[in-house]
Amino acid sequence: MPPKGSKKRAADTSAGASQSKSTKTNASTSAGAASEEQQRDPSVEVTGSNEQPNDASNDDSNTEDHEMHEDKIKNDPYTYITNCAPRFEFESRYNKEHEDDDDFDEEKASELWADEHNDRKCACFNKDRTDGWTMMRKAFARKMDAETIEIPQRDQDMFGMYVYNDFTGYGYQEVVENNMAEFNKVLNDKDGKTEELWTILESMAWWIVDEPNAPWHMIDDGERSWLTYSLLGFMLLAALNRMDREGDFKVDSKYKDLSLVLGVWAKAADDLGGDVSDPLDDGKSGSSDMGDYAGFNLLWFRYLLAFAKENSVPIQGVTDVDDKIEEWYSQIDGKVKLPPKKEDRFGWKTKLNKYTKSYGKGGKIGGQEFRIPLWTREKRKKYAFDKKDPLSDEQINALKDGMVLQMM
Repeated sequence: MPPKGSKKRAADTSAGASQSKSTKTNASTSAGAASEEQQRDPSVEVTGSNEQPNDASNDDSNTEDHEMHEDKIKNDPYTYITNCAPRFEFESRYNKEHEDDDDFDEEKASELWADEHNDRKCACFNKDRTDGWTMMRKAFARKMDAETIEIPQRDQDMFGMYVYNDFTGYGYQEVVENNMAEFNKVLNDKDGKTEELWTILESMAWWIVDEPNAPWHMIDDGERSWLTYSLLGFMLLAALNRMDREGDFKVDSKYKDLSLVLGVWAKAADDLGGDVSDPLDDGKSGSSDMGDYAGFNLLWFRYLLAFAKENSVPIQGVTDVDDKIEEWYSQIDGKVKLPPKKEDRFGWKTKLNKYTKSYGKGGKIGGQEFRIPLWTREKRKKYAFDKKDPLSDEQINALKDGMVLQMM
């Protein structure tokens, strides 16, 4: 769960982080426009508090890992905690196990995933289970921020509004860019920690492949989409190169979810790849024509496989990837030449500058332009279906008091 009593993150005291996500996504993933009832009664809730609970700075040893206080995130951000495997992984495991059943129903997996968490039977609540996924505490908080605050607050359907067709997709794009901008800031900060970079990459990979993102893939600027898909991978490579220079890109790395995170990013390549030439491919790394797998169209994916293999770091832990990884390695064998070792080995700075010149404003990417709660009341009214502000006076006052608007 997000920390209770936090100014910065929404409190959710019902079941767990994933339950908050499941109740939220039902509305945003259904096909077509929201129903009239949804449009006129958006599911928004102001949560959080200006004050920390009395025990926030004291011993919270009885607090579950995912029920983190803000102090715990701030003072102990890089400890690994266990969570449920995400919905996409649960579904892949279930479908692989039951695909030969006579009564196989691929929709069943999603229902079971939600039931298991809501009944507190999942790895979040049962530390003796070994099928959960680990990630750093701050990465978990970042993931929850994206899934319950940042992305939903840029979803026009959630507020019963219509701005333009691709508004929600560009809102998602803004969240992606904010994460890339933060990554670059930490990377260039003389005191920026590699662990901090890793929390961004842990969380982003998860919500990019698990959070409903169809509107993002459907924005009308295809060139921008493809450049973003490519740039994301080079962000990953920049962190791995930093890790390698510090001696931690190895099989026994202190980043104990290293192989798993690489597996999720490999799955992201599967989701993001397509029959388009990579705009950041300089043509020096080997042909992208390495089989029918779309991910090979992305230069960063070819580099990732070669870099991991060079350092004997396995890419594993994601069912969809485990079934294909050996074939992928065989396809790059002798065909991909990595750039020479140096501080910016994969050219992240140059590639980010190219993107920023094309799509940034005032030399910056990201921002808060699409975050609906930050708009004026009159602007929200203008685009609301019923021409009424979807936020009440109580909600607006609560936001001014430092609370957080959470989509439920």
